[in-house]
Amino acid sequence: MTRTFNKGDLLIDERLGEIGLLIRRYDVLSCEEYPVWAWDIIWCGPGYDGPSRIQAYTETGLCHMIEVALLKVHKVTEKEI
Repeated sequence: MTRTFNKGDLLIDERLGEIGLLIRRYDVLSCEEYPVWAWDIIWCGPGYDGPSRIQAYTETGLCHMIEVALLKVHKVTEKEI
């Protein structure tokens, strides 16, 4: 399944009570021929106590977590920004 993520989209982890905001998309390998796209996500909520609230996830990984219902996605439209 192909998904399109956009800056400002929200990810919801109901198990941990966390909400993530997609803030930056980039190519992990910086390879034009075979890009591996990832997102920096800033998380908020009570479930995370790590050293940084900003974490990187590949788009493929995000798609899999949504498909198996670990995360829900809320698409943010330009009207909402």
